[in-house]
Amino acid sequence: MIAFRPHPGAQQRFMSFDGRYALYGGAAFGGKTEVLRFDPFRQILIETSRQELPEDHPHFLPRGASTGRSIFFRRTMPELREVMDRCFADFEAIAPGVDWSAVDKTWTFPCGYKYMFGQMEEEGDWRKYQGFQFSEVIFDELTTFTEEQFDWIDSWLRSKDPVLKNMLYMRAGTNPVGIGVGWVKRRFVDIAPPNTPVIRRIKVKVYNDNHEVVGEEVVERKQIFVPAKVQDNKSADPVQYSATLSSHSVAIRKQLLEGSWDHIHGAFFSEELDPDVHFCKPFKIPSNWYKFRSGDYGYSAHSSIQWWAVDADGNLVCYRSMTVRKHTAEMLAYRIKEVEMAADEWDVERGMSKLTGPLDSSCWATTGTIGPSIAETMQQIGVGWFKCTKDRHAAADQMRQRLMKRSAHPTLLGKDKKPLMCVPGIRWFNTCWTADGKNGRTGPVVTLPRLPADKNDPDVPDTDADDHDYDSASYACMSRPLKAESADAPLDDIDELERLRAKRSNNARGGRMGYPGMW
Repeated sequence: MIAFRPHPGAQQRFMSFDGRYALYGGAAFGGKTEVLRFDPFRQILIETSRQELPEDHPHFLPRGASTGRSIFFRRTMPELREVMDRCFADFEAIAPGVDWSAVDKTWTFPCGYKYMFGQMEEEGDWRKYQGFQFSEVIFDELTTFTEEQFDWIDSWLRSKDPVLKNMLYMRAGTNPVGIGVGWVKRRFVDIAPPNTPVIRRIKVKVYNDNHEVVGEEVVERKQIFVPAKVQDNKSADPVQYSATLSSHSVAIRKQLLEGSWDHIHGAFFSEELDPDVHFCKPFKIPSNWYKFRSGDYGYSAHSSIQWWAVDADGNLVCYRSMTVRKHTAEMLAYRIKEVEMAADEWDVERGMSKLTGPLDSSCWATTGTIGPSIAETMQQIGVGWFKCTKDRHAAADQMRQRLMKRSAHPTLLGKDKKPLMCVPGIRWFNTCWTADGKNGRTGPVVTLPRLPADKNDPDVPDTDADDHDYDSASYACMSRPLKAESADAPLDDIDELERLRAKRSNNARGGRMGYPGMW
């Protein structure tokens, strides 16, 4: 029985992985659905071969006695039906004698193994499968499902069979599009480099024979993320597919053609923010660049502190960030002090920071409180601030302007021998993230690309979303609003551009400034 031959490379790497969790995908047309729908045949082939063993062999399996069961999930019935139609064309040819039940949406193979199909359109539809035991679970387009649905189905991946219990698989494929991009990226993409197996230690529920939860235990689970592009699917035409996507937005092209998890279609800054441009490698900040910090305070929610440097053209560079939860004002101030002392940004003799910057103006409120305000508490420790300018529409506009702005690079030249206009008005070091327990990572480079727009006012971000890193960055932008200074001369006039840059440099602290080691 030859069910499917994976192409060498990504497909083969995915189908040979023996850990519990594996995610395949990224770009569209990488052959995800084909790989997924044939993956259970690894178990089916083994279960079939067990029938040929001597009857006294400990792994002998009588015909039709397999307890193996896999299930293939799509979010909606129309999507699932398309996959089932493909299977009708293949399964009977691969395994003569296989039986189909339309009522249960289940194929039963001669060895007894059951291959089911299911959908979970509503959040709580995982309950339809409560009580089942699966030896393999497959999610096609995982980002269309919720984390709760994935975790509940995962809890029913178990078997008492001596062979199957050692090959329990959760397999998934997806493009970086959909409601679940955030949690899938956190759990599969950010946790380790691509194609790198990693061990996760997690708590799992322990069940008795009546399927009742009787406790928890910590277990080790091996997982991998295998990225795939259209080039990995030898059955597809990458040239034609690339041409098809050429007219789409940058975000869609990045997601579906390159499999990028950082370009999110429908995000608030989907057209303006390009992680390849706005998240740069760290470089040494020149000593004469002006530095300041910005902050958005929260306790149950996140507090976001970002440290900024200003170059000769007025561009902002976030060279450090800290995004934390469950920190009182005093705790946060001491964390800031610790960081700034290590970076020589603290005046030891005066017992205070050398920096200041905008903080959420609500931190000066004292109504309903006893004692000093949040801002005053931090000031007493030596962490000074000033009130931010709070105007969500103006702040969003300033952020957009800075994301779209480009200044001349000091050393890189274009074909016309003029400086490349490639330095953005705002950017972050790609190290601007913070470990966040179960959530994996948080911070500007994590939250800004997936920040959604407000459904009732699409000109501003959604205030119910994780917008604390955005708020902190927007306060920085509002503290140094862009002026229409560059309108004095066309940007392609290099003499005028240099005059403007010299003017800005002379007005900045320390005079002319360079960009060592950015690219």
